[in-house]
Amino acid sequence: MDLFILLWVLLAIGLSIAALALYLLFTVSREPNLSRSQNERTFIDPSAKERQDFPSLEDSPTVSLSVIVPAYKEEDRLPVMMDEALEYLDKRCKEDLGFQYEIIIVDDGSSDKTTEVGLSYVRKHGANKIRVLTFDKNRGKGGAVRMVGC
Repeated sequence: MDLFILLWVLLAIGLSIAALALYLLFTVSREPNLSRSQNERTFIDPSAKERQDFPSLEDSPTVSLSVIVPAYKEEDRLPVMMDEALEYLDKRCKEDLGFQYEIIIVDDGSSDKTTEVGLSYVRKHGANKIRVLTFDKNRGKGGAVRMVGC
């Protein structure tokens, strides 16, 4: 009798695991959602006062280094990071005249003033050095980095 109960318990556990596996197989998305709104395909150039198309990975490279800065609710911490990064990168440009860089700040759906802080750096340094890409919704750090080149 004990063997019979043990077999039924093992069968119930096996069926539960199989049901969970089927549920996960059909409900979990295997591919990330890489669709973007029109707003997320462009950046603001304050000097031109209009939105510009964001370059793609398929475009010919124009700089030596692209620095991607995923930012979510970073209005207070972004200036410290940007000042340090710009100091280093500008110093490197002076030492190596062939070195060019861009910084892409990806505001990952922040509800604070992260985009405005980033745009203040664009106004100061130009859209050829710094761009701000603002997402409509939060996609997480991996999503913010992955979406830049799409």
